[in-house]
Amino acid sequence: MNRQLSVLGPIMKDLTSTGVYFTSPALVSTLPLLPGKWVVEVESEVPMMVGEFENKVGEKFIMVVNLSLERSAKFFLKTRISGEKMWMVSAGDMGQLLPMDEVTRPDLGPKAGLWLVAGQGVLLKCGDVSSTAL
Repeated sequence: MNRQLSVLGPIMKDLTSTGVYFTSPALVSTLPLLPGKWVVEVESEVPMMVGEFENKVGEKFIMVVNLSLERSAKFFLKTRISGEKMWMVSAGDMGQLLPMDEVTRPDLGPKAGLWLVAGQGVLLKCGDVSSTAL
C-alpha cells in the first residue's frame, strides 16, 4: 500500500476534485448519485464511489472505488464521450499508463471490464495520453 501511495500521491496532488458520486442505491440516502459532471454511469454488482478530477490543462481523471469490503466486482463505466479511451494509472509500474478500453466497452465480451477486489480503487485517465506527463 505504501508503494501505491508513493506512486499515486504525486499524481493526485496535482489534480483538482470536481465531484464525488455514488452508484444507486447509495449507502446513505443523502450521498450524491451518478450521473456526475463527466461520468454518466457505472455498471457493477456492488456499490461504487466515483471521484472526478481535472489537472491544470483540463484533462479528466476518474477514481473508481469498490465500496464493498466483502466482494470483488467487475465494473464498466460510461462518460459523456461515447467510447472514450481510458488509461489506468498503474500504481505497480511507477504510474505508467496502461490502455483500458475494455472498461468502457462491455461489447468486448466476458473478458471486458475491470475487476476491483473488496475496498480497492483505481485511477483512470480519460482521452489521449500524448499530452500528459505523469
